[in-house]
Amino acid sequence: MKKTATLFVLIAIVFFSCSKDDDTPFGAPVALDAQAITASSFVASWEPVSGAVQYEVQVTMDSTFALLDTTLKNQDGTTVSVDAKDNAQYYYRVRAANEGGDFSSWSNVIGVHTLPLAPYALNASNVGEDAFRANWEAVEGIEDYLLYVSTVSFPNEGMGMLPDYNGVEVNSTAMFVTGLQSMTLYYYVVRSASGDYISKDSNSISVFTQ
Repeated sequence: MKKTATLFVLIAIVFFSCSKDDDTPFGAPVALDAQAITASSFVASWEPVSGAVQYEVQVTMDSTFALLDTTLKNQDGTTVSVDAKDNAQYYYRVRAANEGGDFSSWSNVIGVHTLPLAPYALNASNVGEDAFRANWEAVEGIEDYLLYVSTVSFPNEGMGMLPDYNGVEVNSTAMFVTGLQSMTLYYYVVRSASGDYISKDSNSISVFTQ
């Protein structure tokens, strides 16, 4: 009798556990690192969930998700492009929906920092035989810039870079480039820097020394 009662209890526990699992629509998506990060957008991505027909993505600058910037509903795929501000920290999470309109729990949270805006490079000034002054416009909120000078036009994958001007840090919007060869064509681009976040290249400027 005691063994029969114990067996009945075990069967009841197993039945209850299986019934509880059946009430759960499906698992939450796994959010992946953002892709194609620029100064104005990024692509949120996640792994597909079996049984899901759509996804909902929440995007915010508040890590607690108390204040939402964007809710992107009815997403069919596993990526979505998100419009964003430059040089800003964002967070996103995803949940799945099935045909019956049931939602999964929210995914893990992914943080993404957009890039700073790239500067606009201006024509060189004070061009001499062995030097010129590189100039560019200021980017709002940016104090540091990186200057790149090369004898090969940009983009050049690092070819022809001048060792002393291969990402030299500048705290203003101009820098004298010295130690050059006369009657030689040079090129320069500039990037904005905000901590560990670096912009894309500016437009390229060509300079022919005298």
